Amino acid sequence: MLKAEQKFENHIKDTNGFSIDFLNYLACPLCKHTLDLNNLSIVNNEVFEGELKCECGYTATIKDGILISNQKPLERPEIANGLLCQYDAKSISILQKVANKLNTDLITLDLNNKLILDTNIERCFYLLKNINKLSQEALYIISDPSYDIVDYYKKQFSLLNIKRKFIFIVSDERIPLKNSVVDIFIDCFQSNFYALHNS
Repeated sequence: MLKAEQKFENHIKDTNGFSIDFLNYLACPLCKHTLDLNNLSIVNNEVFEGELKCECGYTATIKDGILISNQKPLERPEIANGLLCQYDAKSISILQKVANKLNTDLITLDLNNKLILDTNIERCFYLLKNINKLSQEALYIISDPSYDIVDYYKKQFSLLNIKRKFIFIVSDERIPLKNSVVDIFIDCFQSNFYALHNS
């Protein structure tokens, strides 16, 4: 059960929060204990601001509807050494094949009330171009270690007026979720990195 203090407000600046439906899926990424949620700002069942704390010392914040996980980021050497800075024709072909396969698989599934996670979106973001083909009743988690990337795509979804239940998370691979809650995991970045170097 979540422990939370809520602060309700009548007005929030131009932005979208994340659905309160996600709160029960959150947990400390380090010890998996329940998080204390404090100073939550909730409007129309969407969370815009807040603080998350665990007794183990883990903390996170919610700013403008984005959950920012404050643990030290893990190294991502495949980005640091520039291996994926440019896509050549082979890379683009692999990306398209992955997207086509995902489309074929996902449209045949019942996604109602499923939790779908798309992560490492800086290099490949499947849901951006395909979200309209998928269920409006699913819950969608968008995650990347870069705040700028997450903020940019959150604004794109808002501009496109896409009506889905989203939570945008800035986090490394240790995403603050309970164990075994994700039904579908999408990570085109790592999948394509593997395919490019193991073909």
